[in-house]
Amino acid sequence: MFPARDGVPYQEVLPASRFALPVDDLAALAPEERDREAARRAEQAAQERFDLARGPLLRARVLRLSDAEHILLLTLHHIISDGWSMAVLWREVAALYAAGLRGEVAELAPLPVQYVDYAAWLDRWLRGEVLQRLVGYWTEQLADAPVDLPLPYRGPRPAVATSRGGRIELGLGAEVARRLHALAHHHGATLFMALVAALRVLLARTMGQGDLCIGTVVANRDRREIEGLIGMFVNTIVLRGQVRGGDRFVDVLARERDLMLSAYAHAHAPFEQVVDALGLERRVDRMPLIQVMCVDQGDGGGTAPLAGLTSEPFRVDLEIEKFDLTVSTFERGGVHEIVVGYNADLFEHAAVAALAARYERLLTEIAERPEQAVSQLALLAPAERAALFEEPARSVAWQPRGPTVMAQIERWMAEAPGAPAILWHDTAISYGALDARSAALAALLRRRGLGPERTVAVIAERSPLQIIALVATLRAGGAHVPIGPELPDERIAWMVDETAPVAILCDGPPPAVLARHAAAVIRLDEPWPEPPDLPAPDDPVPAVSPDALAYIIYTSGSTGRPKGVMISRRSFEAQVHWIQGVCPLDARDRLFQLSSAMFDFSIEEMLWPLTVGGAVVLPRHRGELEPTYLAELATRHAATVVHFVPSLLRIVVDACQATPWTTIKHLICGGEALSLDLARACEAVFPGAAVQNPYGPTEATIIATCWRYQPDAEAVLIGHPVSCGSAACSWRAATSRGRG
Repeated sequence: MFPARDGVPYQEVLPASRFALPVDDLAALAPEERDREAARRAEQAAQERFDLARGPLLRARVLRLSDAEHILLLTLHHIISDGWSMAVLWREVAALYAAGLRGEVAELAPLPVQYVDYAAWLDRWLRGEVLQRLVGYWTEQLADAPVDLPLPYRGPRPAVATSRGGRIELGLGAEVARRLHALAHHHGATLFMALVAALRVLLARTMGQGDLCIGTVVANRDRREIEGLIGMFVNTIVLRGQVRGGDRFVDVLARERDLMLSAYAHAHAPFEQVVDALGLERRVDRMPLIQVMCVDQGDGGGTAPLAGLTSEPFRVDLEIEKFDLTVSTFERGGVHEIVVGYNADLFEHAAVAALAARYERLLTEIAERPEQAVSQLALLAPAERAALFEEPARSVAWQPRGPTVMAQIERWMAEAPGAPAILWHDTAISYGALDARSAALAALLRRRGLGPERTVAVIAERSPLQIIALVATLRAGGAHVPIGPELPDERIAWMVDETAPVAILCDGPPPAVLARHAAAVIRLDEPWPEPPDLPAPDDPVPAVSPDALAYIIYTSGSTGRPKGVMISRRSFEAQVHWIQGVCPLDARDRLFQLSSAMFDFSIEEMLWPLTVGGAVVLPRHRGELEPTYLAELATRHAATVVHFVPSLLRIVVDACQATPWTTIKHLICGGEALSLDLARACEAVFPGAAVQNPYGPTEATIIATCWRYQPDAEAVLIGHPVSCGSAACSWRAATSRGRG
């Protein structure tokens, strides 16, 4: 046992003693009930807590199923046992049982050393130069190692790590296993090394990240004297390896072999001391360094026969997973099995099942074509590949169909000038008023030199002025550059420097940092004077090519300095055409405009409903963070379309269980990963709404793929490529010389 003295635990070896072996008789139960009860009691025995300070740390119990069938439950705390120990323990139980049947006193072979002797020796050895050398190896190997792998999580990680697990079993076919074993042997490796190398290839290709860490455990039974000991010897190590462009699998396998042999030679460095030496932050929501484990379980122990009996391991599913993903390999009776365990609070079952199926597919491909470049090995089954690419690829640019976005908006300005175009608080801005204000501003901008491939910077909060500025810029043939007024002055300054606008539109006093810029600053909240010193343009309504610039959106800069993504009018036209086909709107529809102007979907929110004679509903500043206010505004204006990022959607769903948004027809959930439980929760708050899950980087013109949620869905997908946007993605990065 392990009591503590002054807060420091120590090992106390108890004298040999007898202990009771209770028997639970389940024979009277019906067969199905008996099996369920046996599984329940086995799980209960495994989950019962140990008292480390008082012991015992070994418990035993027999479940009697019939005269001829029994289950022996042996439960040991990990502090006194590891996987290797279980095989040793079972061999000794078998020897003791055989001796007992013969009426003899068992004579187990004497141990060369006791575990306590080994522990004392290890403590003396693992100090000074030895410890420094071992830990130094790992700090060099793991310096600047990637901390987070972009695995297919269901959503944000819980604040505190959980261990609720799930599992998926794979069968490694006999022929595939034979070929992989022969391949590994030919290259001086083990089958386990090949399986780890294949897992590394799978993760690298799935995540697009070649440098990654995979954890494993080592038995640390490197001395003959300790092979027969029962105790805790294992240590956790981290295998940091790379998958490089052009690699063949045999190249990856060779590096994995060398990496693992080197790691095994330094495996005595305690994992916790390696973490400390690296200066890694200890967090309550995850393990340091390791998100994915790969463990060789061998035959699982318990294979020694009992005299006169037929015995086999009894599986207990505890549904516990300590890591994000754990790939365990087993060999039972010559049959190789792979079990993928996963944290069920981090992953949807379907996402892990898809990953596991691709691992199985990859192993088959490797067995058949080990010399093939890993980038060319198939991860998808033919049926899955056909489902993903059922539409023929198109390489031609999308051609505008019918009137352009601005032509459609101008049609409603002419045909329905009294209809509301913008609903803001209790104010309605009509199409006629939008026409007059945007035309006047467009004329002013044209006099300032705005036209195709020239830009206007807009620094404004969400309001009708923001929409008027966008419409005016596009009417004048120019490109829109939204800049958040909350941004630091330095970022505002270099965004203006890069995009070289002919004018800067502000809804209030301009930031002081703009005083040094030559571009004219126009206050949107004040009358717009005619500049007497500037001549009117020869062509007040310029002809604009479909390939002309429509807007520049800056990325967040989470991976470095933000870049300006330049989107053409053709791309934006394609996007509006596609979304109108998926979520048809008409003049009766009202769309909530909640997105920040720095988010590309905001441009679609502001213009899409205006192309069909509908209206844009604007909440007050920061009102998008007030669920009750939003619900009241949705009811007041009969909003039919709304886009939420899932983090904000979660707040709204939690707050509006008693006040559903009954007018919403289309709920669009983009910008972040949408979890299945949140999609299901939307059914009560947005009854009858079609829930769309779009995905797309800014460079792909807002939306690249989309999937509609169905109530019977088992996972949230990113769906198929949109029918036109993927062929219309046209972007360029702004350069320090301005537009380019």
